[in-house]
Amino acid sequence: MQFIEISQCKTINFKPLKPWPKHLPSISVRNNLIAGFDSSRTLAVQLDIVFEDALTDCYQKLTLPELARLYKIKPDLRWDFLCDFYHFRWNSDLKNIFELLTETPPKFQNWASEKDLGIKDLSPLKLSIVSPQFLEHITRYSKQIGCKVLEWGIELSEHHSSERILQNSENTERWYHDIFSLRHPITASRDQNYTNRVISTPWPRQVDAQWKRVGDKAGIEVRFISVSSADFQKKSEALVKLQSKVEKIWNPN
Repeated sequence: MQFIEISQCKTINFKPLKPWPKHLPSISVRNNLIAGFDSSRTLAVQLDIVFEDALTDCYQKLTLPELARLYKIKPDLRWDFLCDFYHFRWNSDLKNIFELLTETPPKFQNWASEKDLGIKDLSPLKLSIVSPQFLEHITRYSKQIGCKVLEWGIELSEHHSSERILQNSENTERWYHDIFSLRHPITASRDQNYTNRVISTPWPRQVDAQWKRVGDKAGIEVRFISVSSADFQKKSEALVKLQSKVEKIWNPN
């Protein structure tokens, strides 16, 4: 086994998301440090093998942002081989995604890695340039909601200013509905009508009802707490008696 001074290596630090195990030595491939970047050791194991083989041995899984950062440092690698290993297809579209990803905020890149976003999820980045603040705000959401906000926000950027898109962004729930309303004004207006009808319906005491949208589906969410089986039956019967008025929420005429 050969060793080399880490100070003599060219560091290929593409900032992998998963920390390199502290009990393992740093790894160098022909004077290129590829693992153990934050090690306190002064020596690294020196390997004299193909760079791509060493990389895939060290990292069994790499996400798109990690690969994008690696591409920025080492664009001359065998990317067809690497992409095949990490279950991507090397082509001009993926190269474009790589180049766009490295221009996004680190916080967004880490979120995209943690949520394991794919090429389809990130393809909206090809449509328009958006502000770093917009991308950072997306990281507060789940993968499903975050990808929707990413798509809607980029589409809206063609007709709205960054300031308008970021309006109410300090409140995650309110911002989501605001972006949704801008992107789908007719659906948002319809939802508001349903919301008003739900509010005007005389619901039984201690029963909370609201019109709620989850993705492409929307409807009435009813909540109540039962302290006993008798209480549950009482509230359930009260809701059944309300059936005719509930029907008017969907069919007011």
